[in-house]
Amino acid sequence: MAIGNLDRSLIGRSVSITGKITSLYVNNGNMFMNVADESGEIKAVLWKDTLEMVRANGIDSDTFEIGKKINITGEIQEYKGELEIVPVKGVVKLVD
Repeated sequence: MAIGNLDRSLIGRSVSITGKITSLYVNNGNMFMNVADESGEIKAVLWKDTLEMVRANGIDSDTFEIGKKINITGEIQEYKGELEIVPVKGVVKLVD
């Protein structure tokens, strides 16, 4: 789904997005990144347990870098008035 098409009507629903990582930081074992495509940008939140699932799926989260293309399937949530995507079951992968 195009990031620019995400809106509050999708809160609580699972969607799949693909875009480039535009910012990235880790805090207390949790990873926060902004992901953008040509239509918009959204924050992605990978909680510590999600990162563990990503690693269990054979993906090294240390390879997540600004500028890399990523695909995330997750639930749309709202935090402090902004939409964000939270991956479900570690469904996160880099795209070549």
